[in-house]
Order: sequence, then C-alpha cells, then structure tokens
Amino acid sequence: MQGDHEKYLKVAACAKHFAVHSGPEDERHSFDARPTPKDLAETYFPAFEKLVRGGVEAVMGAYNRVYGEPACGSQFLLQETLRQRWGFRGHVVSDCGAIEDFHLHHKVTQNSAESAALAVRNGCDLNCGCTFNDLSVAVRDGLVSEAEIDTSLRRLLATKFKLGLFDPADRVPFTSISPSVIDCDSHRALARRAAAESIVLLKNANQTLPLASSPASMLVVGPTAANIPALLGNYYGVSPRMVTFMEGLLARVPEGCRFKYRVGCPLSQPGAPGVNYTFGAAAMSEVVVVFLGLDPSLEGEEGDTVASPVGGDRVRIELPDNQRVFLRELRQHSKRLILVLTGGSAIAIPEEHEIADAVLQVWYPGCEGGHALADVLFGDVAPSGRLPVTVPRSTEDLPAFNDYSMRGRTYRFAEKEPLYPFGFGLGYATLSYGELALSRSRLDETGSVEVSVRIKNTSERDALETTQCYLIPPRSAEAPKATLLDFKKVSVTARNFATVTFTLHAAQLRQVDAAGRWSWMPGEYQIVVGAAAPGSRAQLLGSPAHAVAKLTLV
Repeated sequence: MQGDHEKYLKVAACAKHFAVHSGPEDERHSFDARPTPKDLAETYFPAFEKLVRGGVEAVMGAYNRVYGEPACGSQFLLQETLRQRWGFRGHVVSDCGAIEDFHLHHKVTQNSAESAALAVRNGCDLNCGCTFNDLSVAVRDGLVSEAEIDTSLRRLLATKFKLGLFDPADRVPFTSISPSVIDCDSHRALARRAAAESIVLLKNANQTLPLASSPASMLVVGPTAANIPALLGNYYGVSPRMVTFMEGLLARVPEGCRFKYRVGCPLSQPGAPGVNYTFGAAAMSEVVVVFLGLDPSLEGEEGDTVASPVGGDRVRIELPDNQRVFLRELRQHSKRLILVLTGGSAIAIPEEHEIADAVLQVWYPGCEGGHALADVLFGDVAPSGRLPVTVPRSTEDLPAFNDYSMRGRTYRFAEKEPLYPFGFGLGYATLSYGELALSRSRLDETGSVEVSVRIKNTSERDALETTQCYLIPPRSAEAPKATLLDFKKVSVTARNFATVTFTLHAAQLRQVDAAGRWSWMPGEYQIVVGAAAPGSRAQLLGSPAHAVAKLTLV
C-alpha cells in the first residue's frame, strides 16, 4: 500500500461554493454576482486556486449565477478557469438543489432535463439532488450526449478508486479502525488543544485574566453558556460527550467556590417583564462570566437557522438588542465582568468592549470547548488565537451586503478604522518586536528575499505568538492597503526571545491590475511584521509594535 492512510486522505478534501458566494443567504438561489475582474482575481479566486493546485479532489459549485451563468453550469468557472487554467483533474459536485435552480429561479433553462444537460456539458459531474435523474430525457432529446455523461462518470469513478472504495477491505486501513477511536482520549486532547488555541483574547483590562486559582464565588450566565449548538456551529459531527462552557468552568473551579448558573436572557427575543434573579446573583459573586453572541439558530445555512428572520444571514453585525440591554444592567451589579462571545462571524461590540473588564471570542469550539475555555481563563493555557476576520465598529461601516465590490471591505480595502483589526489577539505575556532584517533591499521578479525579526518576551509567562508578515504596496486608489503574505506560530518562553524568518518569493509580491492580471509592479514597498494587520487600532489595543522595512521592486 502506498502510504497507507495518506494514500486515501489526500483525496478527501473538497473546496466549497466556487467561486463568488458571499451574498445574502435569502437571495442566493437567484442573484447574479458580477465582481470586477480585479476583485475576482485578487480576492475571490486565490484561495480556490491554491486548493486546486494543491491537489484537492472535489470542488462544489455555488447556488448563484456569476456573470449571468449559474455557478454549477458555468463555462467560465468550470471549464475555462478550473480545468483549463488551473489544471483541475478531480470532479465537480453541485451544492444541494443548485441544478434545479437553473430553471426554477435563475430561469436560464426551461425544465430539469435542460438544466441537467447544461450542468454536465459545462463540467458539473455530480448532482446533490435529483435533477440528474432527467439526464436520460436529455439524451433522448439530444440535449447532451452519452459521451459527455461518460466524461463525468470517469471522473467520479476515478475518485472512488483513489478512495479505495473498490479495493478489498483488507487493503484499506480505515476498515480495521474501530469507531471507538473517534472519541478516544488522544483525539479529545487534540480537540481541547485546538479549541484553546482558537480562543481570541480581545481585552484584558488591569490583568483581569488569568483568574486566581481559587475564586470565592462565580456566576456563569448567558444564553450560550450551557448551549450545545454554541459548541457545534452550523456544520458538525456529534460527539457523545459535549462539554459546555458552564460545565467546563464548573469542573475547573476548586471545591468551596460558590458557583451559580443563570440563563440571564434569551438569545434574541426580548426578555420577560418583571424581576430577573440574575442580577442579585451577580452582586453576590466575585467573578461574573457572561456568554453572549450567536448560535446556529441565528447564523448559518437556510433551513437550520430557525431563529433568523432573513434565512441565515445577519441584517446587523451588532449583538441582538436584548443581549445589549441585559449586559448594561449586568455591569451595574458585577464586580468583575468577563464577556465571552460565541459565534462564527464578526460581532461589533464597541460599547460592550468598554463595559467589560475582559473580552474573549471563542467561536464554535467543539466538544471540548468548555474545558478549553477554562484552561484559558485560569491561565493553564495562554491565549494565542488571532482574528481571521476584520471586525468593524458598526454595520454602517460596511457596504451593502449584495455589493460584490471589495471597496470598503476587509483590512485590505476598508478606510474606516475597525473595532478589532484582522489578525489581532492578546496574550498574557509581554512581547516586543525588534528591528526587521531583510537579506536584500532590492528584488527583481525572479528572486526571493528573507525577512527576519527577533521577538523578545519580557514577562514571566511563556507565549505562543502568531507572527504575521504583510506587504504594503505604493499607495494608489486601486492598491490594497496591506496584504498578508505569510504567518508563523512560534513559542517564546518567559524572559527569552525567538527569531522568526520568512522567505518571500517574487510571485507573492505581484499585484493585480484593473483587468485582473497579476503583474510585476516596480516601486517602493514596505514589509511589515507584527501581531496584527498594520494600523493604528492594533497599537491602541495593546498589540506589540510592528517591525517595518523597505523593499524596492525593480
């Protein structure tokens, strides 16, 4: 066997929603995305291209149209781009029900036979749904040939062969693995570590965290504190042991700690009138940990988001109004208030940031989420997560949701200073960045440059630092403000230092012109290495200083 497990694992990945699918959930079956050539090449395509060139086996199309063509039947996306330009050799699968959208919503075909034929002819090999049942009708009516269907069949069978689905069971290593391995101790330990390293510390005023090892009393409160969906997110597998945040903290506090739990407020609807017993419990507690934010009933795919008024997307990026009202009242009764945010997207909390003593974003951390949070709050694990998104200060700072232009979006093009910058996250240690050293100051389009920086830990705590390397091009109306080139997660022990080196190749420094072409553009650039995307807000929030050096492209 070739590499045993590795032989099969390398074909298990799928790139989803190719390629422009960030519009409103409730319009996705009918809208037509028309990004500029520059935005398509610079923002929407790169991640997909990297996956395809890295050997991904399956690509899933999107529901919407792109430049007038349904994404799951697009000659431009599936043939010209995916197979001809990028050399994709795997198979394409539709999103579920997307082929029937061709005739039901997009109105580019008349019936299911025409839709099935269009999908197969343009490169969609597998239908999640039942529209391909009418391929026999399409063949009879001359809409598609058996040879064209055979092309898709060969691609699908090739994937099955690669996965070992036609091999004898004794040659496929996965057949001998017991299901009990899935939830074994080592896997749960890995899940706990992954969850802990994903937690982002956004504020820590007056060293509120880590908590003392033996608090006298604690109140855990909030609609997501004991909420299993807040561990799982919208797509998930189920574990027989789900550790909620409340359970994780209860297991961690010492014997003798007076521990209380309250729901506090509903997730999104107004609370009941009358007395709320939460505030009395808060007043009697040394520490209040409040869990607010989102769960999959408010954000996710249509059909699952049963509490969303718009089918899964959020009309506003602020907390639900009732949660904001509850937190203001809770602050008046709390000695120390730690705000923990759950959810899978940016949450704008400018007022809440000021109200709380500490703020953390825990996302959807999985089966060990409760234990992982306790590890971080009590200092058993130092927080090392970094934001994978920019968090604006308000919904009004964003362009319209169905506007596919990148103007005003993300750390690369937004002009308004964010609440939290991309890449941001605090730790318990105190770190400083030294001067940036470049192996050369001038670079042509065939060369490379090494970038090194020394990070010093001046505290008594070990740190796990996510060091990020950005490129700032010469300023122009079309150029991004900055672009992340690479990052490395490094250990910096107490009272010690670590040297981080990045090797940048010329291809990484190319820019996209208005026509969507990647081009070598000579000029004076800046290389910036630090703990968040470049910007004044990162400094105000206490992020270590960035190290900067000039690089001339010739």
